[in-house]
Amino acid sequence: MSTPLYGRYAAASVGLMAIATANGVARELTYAHAVGDRGAHLISLAPMAAMFAVYVNALERRWPLPSRRAALEVGAMWAAIAAGFELGVGRYVDGKSWSELVGEYDVSAGRPGGIVLAFTAALPSLVRVARRRRVVQPSSIPSASA
Repeated sequence: MSTPLYGRYAAASVGLMAIATANGVARELTYAHAVGDRGAHLISLAPMAAMFAVYVNALERRWPLPSRRAALEVGAMWAAIAAGFELGVGRYVDGKSWSELVGEYDVSAGRPGGIVLAFTAALPSLVRVARRRRVVQPSSIPSASA
């Protein structure tokens, strides 16, 4: 993947963080008190995944990923940026302990952090495949006279 394209996708990770932050704020202001912390985090995965998919689809349309490898590299980069952001903010802004922060990634304990990182890593590849499957072949387009 070219360096400019890689840089664009690195910068685009800010959009993912903005979506995740807005999703978290909406969760806390609306239904978190009614369903509890764990339930609210699990419920909020669906709208966040949908918003991520729409955003990544728009990015891939604007800056097509040239290969499966490039899509995997972007996903790995985004997952690393997301983990760094979450751990940094959690530790240095929220004052959480490292064990508490790492616990957010324990899927066996019902925590969604690991699912979010896996989805973030896989999403560029999933969107790339989906976009290429939607391409209509010229021979399959009905003629105007039909």
